[in-house]
Amino acid sequence: MSHKNFDTLVTSMNNELYKINQWFKANKLSLNVKKTNFIIFVGRNKKYDKEKARIYINDNAINQVSHTRFLGVIIDEKLSWKNQIDFVCKKISKNIGIIRKVKSLLSRNIFMVLYYSLIYPYLTYCNIIWGSTYTTSINPVYLLQKRFVRIAANASFTAHTAALFRDLNVMTVFDINKFQIALFVHKIVHNSSSLPEQYKGLLNFNSDIHHHYTRQHNLLRSIKTKTTQKQHTIMFRGPTVWNNLSQILQSCSSLPSFKKLLKIDVIEHPSITFS
Repeated sequence: MSHKNFDTLVTSMNNELYKINQWFKANKLSLNVKKTNFIIFVGRNKKYDKEKARIYINDNAINQVSHTRFLGVIIDEKLSWKNQIDFVCKKISKNIGIIRKVKSLLSRNIFMVLYYSLIYPYLTYCNIIWGSTYTTSINPVYLLQKRFVRIAANASFTAHTAALFRDLNVMTVFDINKFQIALFVHKIVHNSSSLPEQYKGLLNFNSDIHHHYTRQHNLLRSIKTKTTQKQHTIMFRGPTVWNNLSQILQSCSSLPSFKKLLKIDVIEHPSITFS
């Protein structure tokens, strides 16, 4: 629920929770208030009176939190994804430490098996969401990836990693984000029937807006935004990623073929400058 006026937002939320509570009672159900909490999402520089943020259900106050875990992803009130990124860093740092202790016993193939078992799942799970935040926020994850590829390649601590990522056929966390965004946009463009109804029409081509021919009529239309935070949304990043793909990739309607070609492309053309 959202509203420009904070007081109206709180009142509306309590009214809706009253209706929900009535439905619970009518169906002989109950809500465990101790396990229930709420978040008020606000801009990075916006403030509000937390004393006014009083949400109730069945006359019981619901606890307000700054972040919570939902479907395995930690969501915070600023949508900075800091808590989620810290969690990912903690998990993969621990696993890299374990791998490092036994590196002398491992072949390169085993290194990669361990990478895709112990590290890669944390990098890919919902990366399309938390991986779309500020580059500086994602950088700690990237630095841990660099630590792994140096260990796997038996390179020095200060070795440049561009060639190592390519040699090991490993995508950086930035390129995983690009990869997932491109896959999502591919489904919208080539197979929208496989997506929920609300995603249809999420992105539009320039040719859908005006019918006269231009050099960019076959490109996706990006939203105009003045805020950096809005540039992290799929409505902005989706067209940006898709429009920068080659014509061969854009016209590839087969999802398996697209995935294969896309991975080659993002590894050969990384999203950032390596060091």
